[in-house]
Amino acid sequence: MDIHEYQAKEILSKYNVPVLPGSVALNPQRL
Repeated sequence: MDIHEYQAKEILSKYNVPVLPGSVALNPQRL
């Protein structure tokens, strides 16, 4: 089964598995 990271986070959070919040870096200064 191939899933993306965001899909895995959604699945895990449904079962109360702690996941770290993610964000999108639009430029190098946000890294």
